[in-house]
Amino acid sequence: VLLGHGGGKISATEYAIALMLGAEVFLVRGSGRSADTLLEQEAVIPNLKGLPDDSASIQALFWAVSMSRNSGKPENLETMAKGFHANYVSENQGKIPETLRDWNDLGETYIRANIDQARYAAFFLKKIGFDVVPMSAPGEPLTADDLEPKVESVSELEHGRWNIDRLFDGWRFGEKKDEKAKIQPCLTTWNALEDPIREYDRIAIRAYPEIFQAVGMKIVRYPNGN
Repeated sequence: VLLGHGGGKISATEYAIALMLGAEVFLVRGSGRSADTLLEQEAVIPNLKGLPDDSASIQALFWAVSMSRNSGKPENLETMAKGFHANYVSENQGKIPETLRDWNDLGETYIRANIDQARYAAFFLKKIGFDVVPMSAPGEPLTADDLEPKVESVSELEHGRWNIDRLFDGWRFGEKKDEKAKIQPCLTTWNALEDPIREYDRIAIRAYPEIFQAVGMKIVRYPNGN
């Protein structure tokens, strides 16, 4: 994986070599010069990815590289993933996009997205001073109300994770969503999203305590957590 930001002729050559060698090349959209010039070819170069210019997406890229994307599907992780999917479906009644199908009928792209969301949930919580432990462990389980002060920051991280998941799966930014062509207007920075779209991530974060509880886990504060 190569991450690029702007750059001149030398960088353009490095980007081209990486692409020819089969690397996944993530270039920050709007960073100028050779990055933006090359991104004009994103639609025809499968391993070229236009990365939103925000810290959450860039952090998520590093996390995705450092964490195994193919580390298996333990039973509790898949149960959590089903919980995230059920929560998403319950909040979007009356709509019929691909993402709202029953779990057994859900496309592999969206199954993996829910698996990754579950895998990263505990990771995000540890970043903000919480931990996920068995119900039998010491510590009072936190509720959605306890998480509320951190919901916005974790939601932004979750959107960054979603951006990287979509990019790895071959999606790219476009003004109008197209499932067949894998074009998605939400592949952008957190600040550029309309608030109703941000709310999807907030709802997912608020559901963390219930989803973890479903697999016998709870969220607690670190001893010195805020």
